[in-house]
Amino acid sequence: MLSAGIDARRQSRDHLLASVTVRLLDDQDLRAYARRDWGAPERLARRARARLPVARKVRLAVQLYEAARATRPDWPDEAARRADLANHQRVRALLKRAPHVGRR
Repeated sequence: MLSAGIDARRQSRDHLLASVTVRLLDDQDLRAYARRDWGAPERLARRARARLPVARKVRLAVQLYEAARATRPDWPDEAARRADLANHQRVRALLKRAPHVGRR
């Protein structure tokens, strides 16, 4: 029950902060915020991940897998594994047909 009270206070605080913040912004600020390039952070992160050493990428992949398994121990099930294998085979076949694409 104590955690429910803490959650309620936190939600109330967050709501208050959000309403105060919105009042401090004018219409032009809100429009500029809505028009911002929302994809930029993901593109920057993707570029940064692309530059990581392979060993670091493997460690990240293992960490993601373990986090997913901690949340859903039944994942991936047999159907998901079959679908994943089919996708890998499809991509491999496409790469085989276009060996010159993406060469540096």
